[in-house]
Formats: sequence, structure tokens, C-alpha cells
Amino acid sequence: MRERAELLMEIIQNPRPDELVFRELGEYEPGIELHLVIVSRAAFINILRQFENGMLDASELKAWAGRLYEHADIGFEFGDEGALEEATFLLAHGEIHGMTDDELCRHIEAMLERRGPDRSAH
Repeated sequence: MRERAELLMEIIQNPRPDELVFRELGEYEPGIELHLVIVSRAAFINILRQFENGMLDASELKAWAGRLYEHADIGFEFGDEGALEEATFLLAHGEIHGMTDDELCRHIEAMLERRGPDRSAH
């Protein structure tokens, strides 16, 4: 069986993980509150680009974000209150904002640009 961190990285990097990933994760005890892996800004933007290029549909993007958001052992590059965590929440629960999927992605990209690593100290 693969290490838990390896399985979590598969969920981050692959918006269409194999069902085996979920079965293997299910063999680990729940409740880990420590972040074993971190979602990087680059990995997040890569998934957004896949949606924009038509490689993912809106339901796949939402499911990916939902998987990230539901795992307490997955952290985000800019911390629990940072832009990536907020962006993940927006994608997972986009219907509460009343934006189309394309509008939501543009909003998130703009948000990430404003709060990117080179501006985080301001």
C-alpha cells in the first residue's frame, strides 16, 4: 500500500484519480489533523488551466476542489486563511456565489494574482 502522503498528492495533482486511490486512503485511520501535503499555487493554477482548456468540465473541477477541502491532512501554500484555501472553497461551493464557472475561474485567477507570493508581504 502506498504512503498516505503519496495518495494525497495524487488527489491534488490528478483531478480524475483512480478509484484505487480512494480505497487505499480508506485503509488509513481518519482524523489526522496535521497537514501531510500542501497544495501549491502552481498545482492549483495547473488544474484551473485544464478547465479553461476544456480538459476538465465544471463538475470535475468542483469535485476536485471538494476532495481537497474535505481532507484535513491537505494544507494550502498560503496557510488556512490564504488565497488557495479560499479559492478551493469557492470552487467547491461555487453555486452560492451566483457566478458562471468561467466567471468563477477568472475571479479566482485574479484573486491569486493579487495575493501571489510576491505580494504576500504587503
